[in-house]
Amino acid sequence: MKRVSSQEELNAILEVRKQVFVLGMNISKEDEIDEYDTFPSLCHHYAIMDDGVIVGTVRVLPIDDTTVRFQRFAVLESKRGKGLGRKAFEQLAEIYKDKNIWFHAMAYLENFYKSLGYLPRGPYFDECGIRHIEMYKNL
Repeated sequence: MKRVSSQEELNAILEVRKQVFVLGMNISKEDEIDEYDTFPSLCHHYAIMDDGVIVGTVRVLPIDDTTVRFQRFAVLESKRGKGLGRKAFEQLAEIYKDKNIWFHAMAYLENFYKSLGYLPRGPYFDECGIRHIEMYKNL
């Protein structure tokens, strides 16, 4: 995993998100792309790599001095099941170990996130037509 540092890398992760969310899950492009992609200096984009190729992504939005929010976590379908997402989340937990972390998880992935030490909070809710739950890990 590496932090995105060029427009080319940003374009590559946006293509991954298009493949996963827009084409794969029928989420509208308007819901998928937002101001944090137009002005990426507002957040941190990370590329999940496999053999030097960008195959996934996660976006980290600083909320305040103590909290970050993980967003837009995606791995290309053809690369799932290889442990790339787990490794990325473990690396992010190390990078942001001094922060409270929270995110909206697709409900079917709740147990995956629990296995990484995140806890569910609150009721299930709909986001872009998909059932979600908030997950968190505090300092």
